Amino acid sequence: MKWKSIAGLVLVILSVAAMYFWETKGRNSLLLMPVLAAAGDIEAGTIVGEEDFTTLRVPPETVADATLTPSEAVYLYGQRAGRHIRRNEQIAKEDFGSTAAQVPEGKSVYVVPQSWIYSRSSSLRAGDRVMIYSMPEKKPMGTYTLAFVRDNAEQEVIDTNLPSGVLERTAPSSIIFNLEILCTEQEYFDLFDEVQQTGPGSLLIVMEGNLWAGS
Repeated sequence: MKWKSIAGLVLVILSVAAMYFWETKGRNSLLLMPVLAAAGDIEAGTIVGEEDFTTLRVPPETVADATLTPSEAVYLYGQRAGRHIRRNEQIAKEDFGSTAAQVPEGKSVYVVPQSWIYSRSSSLRAGDRVMIYSMPEKKPMGTYTLAFVRDNAEQEVIDTNLPSGVLERTAPSSIIFNLEILCTEQEYFDLFDEVQQTGPGSLLIVMEGNLWAGS
């Protein structure tokens, strides 16, 4: 009888634990969909980054057709909000435009020629934030937003599918030939002078941020 009482108590505890898990996590995991949303109010004209977005779980019937998934937030980093977006509002790609469309005051679009580049990722796309180093000294040369990513025909390199994360950029429209960055005149002159001193093929271009493709 004692063992039956203990077994009954254990079953009661497990049942309560299962109900608690269902109410706190299980229901949301199974019945709600994760969507990308604004972490706070985003004013029109704001250049956004990782801190501007959050993940919400909502009923499937409330997800708008154009709403992005949380893992697609990385494609918006460095882009400018085209309208006022309220806190917790679902995010669509159409709400943002490339920084190249509205160049910040004091900056312009400058080419980083292929001959300057020591190494860079083949998955870079317009809007990405990149860190530039001078090799072999590994000297930091600053962080910049990519305005354009061009092939050797001066056409923009884009993805031919819509991947769910940076690590799934596996289908580019063409091969990257050169990059164009947003920077000040002095920043570009510093890059130019560094290449003249260290020689061609001396710039290492590394994508900034978390590259994990999951949500």
